[in-house]
Amino acid sequence: MSEPHNRTPQRLAIAGGGITGLTAAYYAIQQGQPGSAIDVYEGSDRLGGQIRSVWRDGKVINKGAEFIDSTHTELRAICAALNVPLLPSTDQGEQSFQRADGSIINGAEFMEAFEPVFYHIRRHREEVLQNPEGALARKLDQMSLAEYMAHMGATIPRQNPPPFFARVKKWFGMDENRVDPEILTMAMQAYVSESGRAPEEINARQFVHEVSSTNKQILESDCAYRVEGGTEKIVDALKNYLTQHGVRFHENAALARVDKQGEKLQLNFENTATPPATTDRLLLALPTYSLAKIEGLEHLGLPQGTRAKLADMQYTNSVKFTVPLKPGVKMSDGNFFSIHGYQAWSALDGQMTFLASAKDMKSPKQLIRDVLEDFARSHGQTSEKMFVLEQGSVEFSNPGKSPCYASPGKGQVNMAESFRQAFSNMAASGVSVAGSFLPLRRGNEYGIGFIEAGVVSGQQAIDQLQLVSKGRAPYLEKIIGHGSDHDRSASSARATR
Repeated sequence: MSEPHNRTPQRLAIAGGGITGLTAAYYAIQQGQPGSAIDVYEGSDRLGGQIRSVWRDGKVINKGAEFIDSTHTELRAICAALNVPLLPSTDQGEQSFQRADGSIINGAEFMEAFEPVFYHIRRHREEVLQNPEGALARKLDQMSLAEYMAHMGATIPRQNPPPFFARVKKWFGMDENRVDPEILTMAMQAYVSESGRAPEEINARQFVHEVSSTNKQILESDCAYRVEGGTEKIVDALKNYLTQHGVRFHENAALARVDKQGEKLQLNFENTATPPATTDRLLLALPTYSLAKIEGLEHLGLPQGTRAKLADMQYTNSVKFTVPLKPGVKMSDGNFFSIHGYQAWSALDGQMTFLASAKDMKSPKQLIRDVLEDFARSHGQTSEKMFVLEQGSVEFSNPGKSPCYASPGKGQVNMAESFRQAFSNMAASGVSVAGSFLPLRRGNEYGIGFIEAGVVSGQQAIDQLQLVSKGRAPYLEKIIGHGSDHDRSASSARATR
């Protein structure tokens, strides 16, 4: 993005000071944009978005992202460049699952029982990746996770391929050899905790995209690393780097309207204390519900109907909380998935972290009590004997303002795809869109709602603006649809937990 020495550098405004906006500014500087010509506008009173770490009794509690996957190549590269130490996390590969009767099976036992279904899900995933607009992709988009798993349970035998005797059973309509329905329920619950809603509301296609490439675990995330001192250290390091390069930050500056004035873009903000600003290029690093509120985008290439649909994307109501274990209580490392729709993992220094689906946010305290009691009971204890309850830390999502994750409902992945296509039309006006709450394709991978997706989409949006400034708009579809020239691996954009 470097400019000739005899010209004033084009100004770049970034709306959104979360991880996407901050890393987009980082990539812009890396490509030659003077930091003094970059302004970051954040609607809240702090940078970082979903990433936030707090200290209590000498221990760090991550209220947003907890772990970083080994496949998060871009985020890990930024951490290395900015000297943010990453440490191996606890062994998140060790998983256990709770049956309806309260008994627990380990991950190996679960995957052995689930493997016939897993085999077919991976086949569906490969077909959807090869043809994202095909019949299977459209069919899965209209199915819920519950409907999808019910279909799997009704059609797939326990063994694949089945022995001769199993085929004879099938011919005579005998279903004794079908997959254990409880195994299917446990698989759904492993996804429900992070989705924040019931399996009947979760998009089946999104679930298929998240399935692991190995038969060692259900989902792709391996939670391989954690940030020493808390995940917010990444935000601090980015802010320091950008400040040193002259980037200006404006907090409590939520973008309200964008207008085209000749070759310039006029920005107006909700807070009247923030004066209007003029810029050459604009990067919108915002979740879709925020984009839906910004006026003037329909005059910059975003159809009015598409803008209205942006507000319809569903987001989660998950609750995340960390509770210290009482002295002498020890838990093995790894994930625990409850049949009741929550996930737990042992954190460092004697803490347990929980992530629970919370469709009804009216009684979060009761939800927390129920989760702790159920977890303790499944381990032959009571919550009073296991946890220091008065020292817990809770982070509630605020639907419509601060969701934990994006989790499309039935019929919404295809709608999200239409957003991605519509956003490419805005580039000619000098406006690009990025964010972890927007659909991302990188090579043959696809994801919505994950931090690595936000980082990579920020990088792609900067690439897009660079091509526009050089008059190479015909190449935009490569950037938007099929990955950027800066991709350095074909690894997945998966969840940072």
